[in-house]
Amino acid sequence: MIWRFIRSYSSKWVLFFLFFTLLSCQNNSKTKKKNPSAMDSLYLQAKDSALTNQAFSKTILTKIMPQAPDSLTRHEWLYIYALTCFNANQLDTAYQLCRKILVFCPKEKPSARKNELVAITENLLGNYYTYMFVPDSSIYYYENSLSNFRLLPDQSTVPNVYINLADAHIRKSDYAKGVFYYRRALIISDSLQMTAQFDFPVYAGLAQAYMDLRDYENADVYWEKAEKTLSKRSLQEQFYFCNNRGNFYYYQEQYAESLPWSRKALALVLPGHYTYSIGLCYMNLADLYLNLNELDSANAYVEKCQSIFPDLDNPSTRHYLTTIQAGIALKRNDLTQAKKLLAEKGDSKNVEQNLVSIRHRYLELFYAKTGDFKQAYFYLSKNTALNDSLRHERAIKLAATYDMQYKLDTTLISRNVLIANQTREVSMLRQQRLYLFAVGFLVLVMAFLFYFFIRKKQDLQRLEYSSKLNRLRMQNIRNRISPHFVFNALNGIQNTGNSSERKDLLTLLLRKSLEMTEETSISLKDELSFVQTYIQLEEFNLGNDFLLTWEMDPLVNAEKIRLPSMIIQIPVENAIKHALKPKSGEKCLLISINKLPEGISVLVRDNGQGYHPSSSNKTRGTGTGMKVLMQSIQLLNEKNTHKIRFDIKNVTEEGQSGAMAEIFIPDNLHFNI
Repeated sequence: MIWRFIRSYSSKWVLFFLFFTLLSCQNNSKTKKKNPSAMDSLYLQAKDSALTNQAFSKTILTKIMPQAPDSLTRHEWLYIYALTCFNANQLDTAYQLCRKILVFCPKEKPSARKNELVAITENLLGNYYTYMFVPDSSIYYYENSLSNFRLLPDQSTVPNVYINLADAHIRKSDYAKGVFYYRRALIISDSLQMTAQFDFPVYAGLAQAYMDLRDYENADVYWEKAEKTLSKRSLQEQFYFCNNRGNFYYYQEQYAESLPWSRKALALVLPGHYTYSIGLCYMNLADLYLNLNELDSANAYVEKCQSIFPDLDNPSTRHYLTTIQAGIALKRNDLTQAKKLLAEKGDSKNVEQNLVSIRHRYLELFYAKTGDFKQAYFYLSKNTALNDSLRHERAIKLAATYDMQYKLDTTLISRNVLIANQTREVSMLRQQRLYLFAVGFLVLVMAFLFYFFIRKKQDLQRLEYSSKLNRLRMQNIRNRISPHFVFNALNGIQNTGNSSERKDLLTLLLRKSLEMTEETSISLKDELSFVQTYIQLEEFNLGNDFLLTWEMDPLVNAEKIRLPSMIIQIPVENAIKHALKPKSGEKCLLISINKLPEGISVLVRDNGQGYHPSSSNKTRGTGTGMKVLMQSIQLLNEKNTHKIRFDIKNVTEEGQSGAMAEIFIPDNLHFNI
């Protein structure tokens, strides 16, 4: 989904702040002295301001760097300048400064200071490539950083790098390694007696990983663990939690529950003027309000995003914002604006599949609204294939993650388990002969009882389905030859000069209805013949303003295709009775039948006032026919792999309203229920 990309994008940005804060705590111990000089004091001020006041930090560093006592010190200050540029979103400058430091360091003699400078610089480059969505490069620099940190006496920063590595692997969709490194960070922090410092980012990272895998049960467990210490965490950590806790509800389409967390995240970054995080919060809120149908609020947050990202140079940001704007336009029926926005493809190479999926959904809705059902079906099919692919990919990765966890847990106790198993096996072999006969007899008895239980259950199911089928048949009979329908038809015959012709049509209609009563399925040809006869009978009441349009795909073999009886007749009857008869002026009815790769599609569309099931309109019937039809479809779908789909919705096109019934009948549908 579109939310996943932008939210995780924001998460990585916040994780960077988290890691910087932790790293800076470690680095402070090196530079602080009992009696710091004026230059040392300025250096510490610049470092402390790198996150909150970049302009102030740059001013200090520009002033003191030329006064550095040696080249290594100058490049240590240059790293703080690079860090300041990174926090100010001047990524290219930060990258160039980091490269300059790494070119300089090999020329220096080996020392702990040099190793530390290389380690923190490579860690910052890892953050840079994480931000640029190049996970392979970020993993490369994090691994190099880890190697250099291991050379230092102080290992307190190592868990940070493991968390960064885990985050990079998660971004690469390698969830097994991501979970492995998070657990590794916990083990090392525990050995350093620093669990309280690192448990929050690890639990939050694990929660995010399981959330990406749509394993919401495990994700919720880790979110709750992280939340226990939330009030004691830094501003950046609280923002990360609120932002991604909102994701947890968004992915489950619980938009009302997600909204308060997104507001909390925004409230955390607004006072500090963290521009990029604020912009991402605005996009999240715009998306939420769009899904909650609060279009004015959604549009207001889109405008705020555009003020923060005026150039929209990031393809994902541009893709996301135009998709939200298109969704707003579609919900406001502004098809011209929606078409313009949806046509803006741009550079979609680095756009995540979830963003592509949501764009397809709005393209499907657009073409459905404009009546181009072929294109609408095309994007529906693409989205279905894309979502199936994502679900399959997540299932594989989830299995790999569980396998990795299992291996980690069992490795620690495998030797003791092996010894215990060997001892137990010796004991069991001594008793096996004594229990073998008793166990075999018990198994036979259980199998015998299980067989009769299954047999009885199957018999009860057959009786239940048979009873359902008989009830549906009886309700179909009452629906087809309803006394009220017959009375109205005969009354109409007495008041028209064509009573003889109408009487013949009514007789033919009743005869066909009786012939189909005992059949669970009929041919498409017979169903259409029945529908045509019914429409001929009703044309006398509809008048000269009635316009009937038939569209029949030549690839459809009406004689061979089987379908439930009345599945087309009932929507046609409802359209005439509830939509066209009460209408004045032109009365249009469209019946379209098309061949699809896996079945046939039937559309029944009218130009009435739309489908309003809760309406108190006097023409509204009891709904018996529709109830019988839906029960029949449900019964058939329970016994078929490929399902019948039946949907009724309102449509608006060029100022005209109406209702449309969409029916899909799969090939090879069997009726042996």
